[in-house]
Amino acid sequence: VEISNIAGAVTVTGWDRNEVEVTGELGDGVERLEFTSADKLTRIKVVMPNRSWHVEDTTLIVKVPAGSSINVNTVSADVEAHAIKGQQRLQTVSANITTDSGAEDVEVKTVSGDVRVNGDMQKGMLTLTTVSGDATVTRVSGEVNGSTVSGDFSLGLGEMTRARIRLTSGDLSLAAFLPADGRLDVESISGDVGIQLAPPIGAEFDLSSFSGEIENCFGP
Repeated sequence: VEISNIAGAVTVTGWDRNEVEVTGELGDGVERLEFTSADKLTRIKVVMPNRSWHVEDTTLIVKVPAGSSINVNTVSADVEAHAIKGQQRLQTVSANITTDSGAEDVEVKTVSGDVRVNGDMQKGMLTLTTVSGDATVTRVSGEVNGSTVSGDFSLGLGEMTRARIRLTSGDLSLAAFLPADGRLDVESISGDVGIQLAPPIGAEFDLSSFSGEIENCFGP
């Protein structure tokens, strides 16, 4: 299911019916709502008039089969997704994104909006990309990839098999369980990095800093 909206809000919820339902309210000046379905692809698009510079908020409430894969694109419309068991690709420019994650891949991108991802401890793959937006992640297991320029990341993970985090000036706070075959790779230019790993810990550590301090719980 593909959904696109300019401004307002998009809420997607999985249910047990084999159909897609759209309700909500179109903003003033919107030309129409485009709702098409062919084969296994359903498209929902808010269509604006040509050469329209004034955009009123449009609210879309979409219910999809729980096993659906969803692709949501907005500009300044907040995005929420709940009870989706398929893959998720959620992208916005200046709005916030909130979603639940499970065993399937979740990809979240935003420029200045904030991100919140709530997992259920099932192993999957989560990809986070922001420019100045903050990200909060809880109860996510498996593989996590994240990058930001000036946003702060707060990651409370379960069993982390692989994680790669890149920050420029943002701060990272990460808590997780690292299994024997797990790997964590973090790089920051000027941000602070805080890592807490649940015991028992049988790992090798390679820590380096150019001008910042390194504090650890192992001793000197």
